[in-house]
Amino acid sequence: MNIKDRINLKFLIISLFFVGTSIALMPINQVPDEMNHARISWEIVHKPEKDNFKWMEEIKTSPEKDKVQYKNEINKKINLSKEKFQLNFSLKSINHLPQLLGMMIMSLFTTKVFYIVMLGRIFNGLLYCVGCYLIARKLKFGKLAFMFISLLPIMIQQAGSLSYDVLNYLSIAYFFSLITNIIDKKDIDNKIFIQIILSSLLLYITKTNNLLLLAVLPFVETRYSFAPKNVERFIINMKELIKKNIRVVLPITIIVMTCVFFYIISLKTSPLYYVKVILNTLLNNNLNGHLNTILTIGMFGYIGNFFLQFPLWFIYLDIIVLFILLMYNPNKIIISKSFGILCSFVFPIQVLIIITGMYFMWTPLALGENANISVGAQGRYFTPFLIFYTPFLFALKDKISLNVNERWIYRIFYFSLMCNYVMMLFMVLTAYWINL
Repeated sequence: MNIKDRINLKFLIISLFFVGTSIALMPINQVPDEMNHARISWEIVHKPEKDNFKWMEEIKTSPEKDKVQYKNEINKKINLSKEKFQLNFSLKSINHLPQLLGMMIMSLFTTKVFYIVMLGRIFNGLLYCVGCYLIARKLKFGKLAFMFISLLPIMIQQAGSLSYDVLNYLSIAYFFSLITNIIDKKDIDNKIFIQIILSSLLLYITKTNNLLLLAVLPFVETRYSFAPKNVERFIINMKELIKKNIRVVLPITIIVMTCVFFYIISLKTSPLYYVKVILNTLLNNNLNGHLNTILTIGMFGYIGNFFLQFPLWFIYLDIIVLFILLMYNPNKIIISKSFGILCSFVFPIQVLIIITGMYFMWTPLALGENANISVGAQGRYFTPFLIFYTPFLFALKDKISLNVNERWIYRIFYFSLMCNYVMMLFMVLTAYWINL
């Protein structure tokens, strides 16, 4: 077994151990949106009625748990006769199939809430660990950064729950792995073209905003052998023409896209008021008390049902480690500056789009119409897009360089993973199971 295979195998083992621990120790309904995501899964094959799914809703989401009461809640037997079969499958339902499969299989053997939820969690966790392992094997660069992001406490928690965040993260990571393969191979052949179609479908199935990632594809310097020769020649010539006139094309493109964006916003609210809302949401901590839990703590370690926050000094250390791993380029992969700069916009654009979507969909329900901030976005929504800073940092190799011994890179990587895990374990145990 070569070094790369050993690293991938270690990653799989560590993933299974970390996620397995989270599955076992995190109380039911103590993961954000677990009940809501479980309900959506359950109603794929059950008729949505007022009285169904009460067995999950009765488990309290509050962090203060009476252990005896909690034991009674999770060992309660449910009356499946009230859960009437009705197939409500759509393309978006694929998000919820792993959890649903586990829950349905266990419901054939027992009606205890605990076992039904646990097998749903196990199926979801297995998909996450195996999926991340397969993607890690496929990556041509950014592997350690991807592994580190995959095993951040917030990601471990979601993977060990009934959340559909699992397939969302895997779809984004899979698309990134395709980008790395195209850059390495410098060609989109038939095999990669089919994978791009599959990846596009997954991005759509998970979250519509993920489709914006496809915008980076045309900027990859590559051949197009999947297409007929005349079509390939036309595509390459068009890219060369745009590249030669980039100083004209780029400003026009930005202006047109900005105008279209604000026109869409104007259909909902005043563009000036929208700008004020975004600035308040992202910059004004006095108005938006959840700002730090969205763009700092929430992206790395906000554990429990918005209950346990990793200390900020610990988050800063994680950011330093992530920066080192994002810069790590042992194969000396060359990325064009234009493509690298484009990738640097992936994260902030996704933040803007998600916060905007939450302002129009969720904020009116929480704060009423014409609120001065957007609420509802969670840090875990943004974490998967951090990996797109890898091409950006590679493109800046002339200005920013990293000179760290490879052995030390791996020591930092494994030590940081273990520190994150121990901190998460300590916080969960002392919050829910052990009285210190």
